[in-house]
Amino acid sequence: MDSNEIYSLRNKFSIVGLTGKTGSGCTRFAEIISKGLNLDKTDVIRKPSDIIIDDELTNDNINDKKTISELVLFERKYSICYNYYQIYHSNYQTISYISALLHYVLHFCVHSKDVINEEGLFHELRILIDDNYKKSIKSIDIDYPIRIIDDIELKELCYNTLSIITNLKKLNSSYEKINNDELDILYDSFFGVEFEHFSKRFYGFLGQRDYYLGSFFVHRIGNKIRATGNPFDVDNLESKADVKNIYNVARVINKLIKSYKLKNEYCHICIDALRNSLEIMFFKERYSAFYLISVHNKDRHFERLKARVAVLSSKIYNNSEIEIIVKKTQILDEIEYKVGDFKRGLFYSPDVENCIQKSEIHIMNPGKDCSKFDIQGQKTSFYTMAEQWIKIKTLMFHPGIITPSHEERCMQIAYNLKYNSGCISRQVGAIITDENNSIRSVGWNDVPKGSIPCILRNLGEVIDSNSLDKRDLSYSDFELDRKRIIYKDGSNFSINSEKIYSAAVTSCANQGLNFSFCFKNLHNRFEEKDNQVHTRSLHAEENAMLQISKYGGQPLKNGKLFTTASPCELCSKKAYQLGIKEIIYIDPYPGISISHILRNGYNRPNLKMFTGIIGRSYNKLFEPFLAFKDELNIVAPINQSVVNNIDNLKNNLESMIGRKLRKDISEHEIVELFKDY
Repeated sequence: MDSNEIYSLRNKFSIVGLTGKTGSGCTRFAEIISKGLNLDKTDVIRKPSDIIIDDELTNDNINDKKTISELVLFERKYSICYNYYQIYHSNYQTISYISALLHYVLHFCVHSKDVINEEGLFHELRILIDDNYKKSIKSIDIDYPIRIIDDIELKELCYNTLSIITNLKKLNSSYEKINNDELDILYDSFFGVEFEHFSKRFYGFLGQRDYYLGSFFVHRIGNKIRATGNPFDVDNLESKADVKNIYNVARVINKLIKSYKLKNEYCHICIDALRNSLEIMFFKERYSAFYLISVHNKDRHFERLKARVAVLSSKIYNNSEIEIIVKKTQILDEIEYKVGDFKRGLFYSPDVENCIQKSEIHIMNPGKDCSKFDIQGQKTSFYTMAEQWIKIKTLMFHPGIITPSHEERCMQIAYNLKYNSGCISRQVGAIITDENNSIRSVGWNDVPKGSIPCILRNLGEVIDSNSLDKRDLSYSDFELDRKRIIYKDGSNFSINSEKIYSAAVTSCANQGLNFSFCFKNLHNRFEEKDNQVHTRSLHAEENAMLQISKYGGQPLKNGKLFTTASPCELCSKKAYQLGIKEIIYIDPYPGISISHILRNGYNRPNLKMFTGIIGRSYNKLFEPFLAFKDELNIVAPINQSVVNNIDNLKNNLESMIGRKLRKDISEHEIVELFKDY
């Protein structure tokens, strides 16, 4: 009997979303899972037989025994995933985010600009490129190589697009209203050879002419579509932005998924790559089979980016010009990584840092060489991106077939702990273990015990403090004082709060929302400074350390710190002083804690970016559909008549010898025992 029917929903449909910084390797990973893996290609995938216990390891000391046990444990997990993948591998269809943007642009040109032929398309694309080119040049404050976009090249690019234009004309003018009868046309207009060829050539054209321009084009067009729905909007996106447009690109991708599913029995989609956290939530809410994978590259972003630009632009630019292009692209990447626009309410902008925080599967891109191992690290882990995918894919299609790693178990606890945090800016969880991964303390960023978390406080109560119960100590004397002059404008915290935020408090109340506030942000604004010391909360790592002091000290030397965000400068110093041996983190904290504190001196903790599975995906991938023993009974059922015969023989033998036999006695043991009688 075949047990695959039990897993048919997993086997027939899944969506993988990718996210990460520029140069992290998202596109490379998409290629790996879309083209399939050659398990005989040993430079990217080891065979189970390659994972062997080194001859120099012996059983003479405890450290070697620990290393051997870890290696054997990993080899068994690796073999199970490798063998399963050999039989049940399947390729993924990539939907490139930038191709979805271009499809939106062409669809808009056809329906809003009334483009009916290649000449019209050339004209509109020329306008679009010019606008972005001018904006990109204006944003540059250094000497920058400018290359004129050649009309002849662009016209040649637009040849043979008539079939694309014709198909788009047949579609509804709104992606959201495309019905099932039009999905065939949508499928042909995107997954057809014509559009795929055009998309690759278009972005290749921009990248070769000016890689920074190509990156800026995607950034700006994406912002326009998510802000107003109009890729030709020129200025004042902030004032025109409407939240109803936030999911415009996500809706395009959603319709493309539906069209692919209609045409294919097995629908496995990879979205390369998502850089807006609200779009990620769109897919999380829509599909239970959506998995967000964050690709990390640690310190190799610059080298990979430089190599990519050199390959594309070496015929046009010299080395110094390439350096400038790379530098500008890096600056743009930092803008997309930070959440500054989000904090200002510009939710249409990329916010890669938030995307990484929402990821539940993290992989490391170490390159593709399987020969670079060390006994304590890579040798007992799924190392290359290809090997990591084998594990993820196996668990997606057959959850619970292997157990989590120690790091996954510990980070899952830290990840869940962060939801205890009452911080309204960023939730962080942390745990501290001994060197054997046994948990010694837990923590999350929050106010000291006895204080009220920020999320439960309301600025309206500070403004109207007379209505507060005298026994309610949720607010400090500093916040409630309406008489003392604190700021240089002659005001104080309460008066400024009323003057600036009264309307916002009322608006929130009318929508049934609590106007929680961050004291640090407001105080810094009123004081016209930027001082981190005014935060009310303890950091997660700090809290975990203090719990041990508070409830009974335990030595932490050689222990491990697991945290969902790398520690800040203050927490890094404390971890260093406590003798923490290893710090495992997900997202780098902005600042110099890693480069200045932790990479200094002679007793440095080992820093390691987390790779593995956490969050809801942890439960989805490690929770078995049914007990494995029961599944084995489906795949290879036991012959019940043999079982009955053994039971009868056991009962007869018990009556003959006058004593009870063990419940788990085997047929062989019964035969051997019977010989004595």
